[in-house]
Amino acid sequence: MLAYLLNLDRSTDRLQHMTEQFARIGYPFVRIAGVDGGGFTESELREFAARRPLHAPWSAGLAGCLLSHLKVWRIIVEAGEPFAAVFEDDVHLAMDLRALLNSTGWIPPDADVLRLEANSRMILKPGITITVAPARQLHQAVSGSWGSAGYIISRRAAESALSAPESWHHSPDTFLFKPGNTPFAATLRRYQVKPAVCIQDMLLKGADSSMKSLVESKWAALLAKREKQPSLLKRLLSRNRKEPVPFLP
Repeated sequence: MLAYLLNLDRSTDRLQHMTEQFARIGYPFVRIAGVDGGGFTESELREFAARRPLHAPWSAGLAGCLLSHLKVWRIIVEAGEPFAAVFEDDVHLAMDLRALLNSTGWIPPDADVLRLEANSRMILKPGITITVAPARQLHQAVSGSWGSAGYIISRRAAESALSAPESWHHSPDTFLFKPGNTPFAATLRRYQVKPAVCIQDMLLKGADSSMKSLVESKWAALLAKREKQPSLLKRLLSRNRKEPVPFLP
């Protein structure tokens, strides 16, 4: 399958990092120029946010992030392949990711999105071993999750995402992976690769990370606020055991 890399024109250091990552695993990628939210005027950002009331407040960086993912989903639909992989430009890749990208036979027919990256905790159904990468298992996701730095999306799901009402729009990870926060995510059959085959630099290296998030620090406060909001999903999480999704290089 095609692997797409979202990368801002000004982030040449991150492009170099990802070029080295893909060269190390021996897999080609297609660079997609990300939408730089820094180019928004205040009035443009207000108009953008007014059409997308589920998420507030919208920072310029987060708006650009969503538009970047919408851009690559359009390209995936136009390419016509059944599945494609999408990566942001601050991840580390496991060697056997190549085996997953080389084949679609391991992907369940009903899969809409498959998360490839590590996560602190999720509720997952019992998994099955991925034959092309025996160190990994594939689990259907029960709980939602943050993070859209590495995932596989079906052309069907990408087309649905593009036709979803703007009023359902949210940050890319919430839009795809958090059914308790937006109606669109609730329409998707979501899976998780465990152990994960990619991880963001800031999660791998912590305070020593050289690639901090380009989305403004307001996002962290917004996440904390959202986690305090009651929802059916949060009640579900409280009745189930959450397990970590580690990264295995």
